Amino acid sequence: MTSYKLLNLKDLNEEDLEALFPLLTKHQQTIFSEKPGDGDIFLALVAYDQKHPVGLVFAHLIGILEQGFIYTLFVKPEYRQQGIGSHLMTLFLEELFKYNISFLQFRFNTYDLGAEYLQKILKKTGWHPPQIIIERYHFYGPTFEPSWYTQSEPSLPKDLKISLWQHLSTKQQEATREIIRKNPLLQDVSPFDPLYPIEKTNSLVLKRGQEILGWMVTHRYNQETIRYSAFYVDRDLRGIGPSIALLKEAIRRQKASTIHQAFLEVNIKRTPFPWQQFIKKRLAPFCTKVDYSVISFIKNPNQ
Repeated sequence: MTSYKLLNLKDLNEEDLEALFPLLTKHQQTIFSEKPGDGDIFLALVAYDQKHPVGLVFAHLIGILEQGFIYTLFVKPEYRQQGIGSHLMTLFLEELFKYNISFLQFRFNTYDLGAEYLQKILKKTGWHPPQIIIERYHFYGPTFEPSWYTQSEPSLPKDLKISLWQHLSTKQQEATREIIRKNPLLQDVSPFDPLYPIEKTNSLVLKRGQEILGWMVTHRYNQETIRYSAFYVDRDLRGIGPSIALLKEAIRRQKASTIHQAFLEVNIKRTPFPWQQFIKKRLAPFCTKVDYSVISFIKNPNQ
């Protein structure tokens, strides 16, 4: 018989975490292990068969924003089609809506195992239909040869130079981090990802002397795949020349490596429209597949 238990993550010990980690991805494990800040609450509802966890749903409630984020709903494959997932979500929502939050968000990927099953549960439990927030274009390096990549472009102005990100000094990287921290508009193109290391193969920086004016930074998503993550060029240089030069050089360096798979993510609400148009016209026709990250919402009926 399946039983359910609500857990506050701050009360869990190492043994508790070890028992639940098999139900989580590496990214989710990192979040699960974080200590909540002031006013933040991490809660999980776990389904057990006897004493063995077979499913869970967990959320981060941010008091100052009066909203919450659900990170996962997972049930072991051998326990699916028994109503456990729907029951987990229904019971969890009842608990979460006791807190002072206006609404909940749930972000997931369309390629995740069980995504179709998850969407049925969300619909059944009253969530709004998912909306696309990230488009993800996948490429295979050895066969990527669009005409705009192979044709020559005007050379960069003599005072500009493209070099590897790894050649930046620690001081320069920290200065860049501080600039991004102070400018909210740059945070969406930050090269610094706490979960993935900056890829040395083809992460690049655009400089004029010691001044950093742009970057094309990639991250190693897994052993075989590079993610094109952060692309930025100073507003005064946003003609096609420097931007294309950065992108082409990053692609050239990957094609010369042994890492063949790549993907590029587009935040459809935050990515500048001209860049979205370039991707759709110049990159999308040559991709091997497209998938998406989506987000769904549900309002607190008690407010």
